[in-house]
Amino acid sequence: VPPRRIADSLLQRLYRWVSSPASPLHDPDLHRHLLNLQHKLFLQLCAEMRRLGAVIVAASPHSITLCTGKRSVRAAAGYTRFLLDALRSRELFRWLGLSPSAWYHAYLFRDAYNWAGLESGAAAAEWAALEAGGAAAGARAGEGEEGGGEEEAAAGPEDNEAGVKWVWV
Repeated sequence: VPPRRIADSLLQRLYRWVSSPASPLHDPDLHRHLLNLQHKLFLQLCAEMRRLGAVIVAASPHSITLCTGKRSVRAAAGYTRFLLDALRSRELFRWLGLSPSAWYHAYLFRDAYNWAGLESGAAAAEWAALEAGGAAAGARAGEGEEGGGEEEAAAGPEDNEAGVKWVWV
């Protein structure tokens, strides 16, 4: 068994061992310290996403909702691919398992319990195509939005659906 695999397994189980009162390794102070480290990592992740141009609509330690600001599904998927690749290139975030779980054309958000969205059916297929095509496809999709007209005009009708950003004041 490779040493890296053993170390990864130990790290994945460390939090469970420290946080469970039934565990022999349970220590409330160490648990609180681990929670503080998790919170700092979460704040650094949000700051890095903002630095890369993402607009964070809502964030919790379990999920982050982003507004890509892109008007087409292809451009939004390309930007998401760029964002994930940039985050994975940093040593601090390399081990995080980040992936999009839902895509919306329009999204209303008030709080964690009061939100609504018009889910995109075409985005999941576009994301699957990007994942199958690799990073080069994601870079091409992201360039289409910045370059303007040509790729946008050649896109199909399901790709040209506008995304809407809603802000509660």
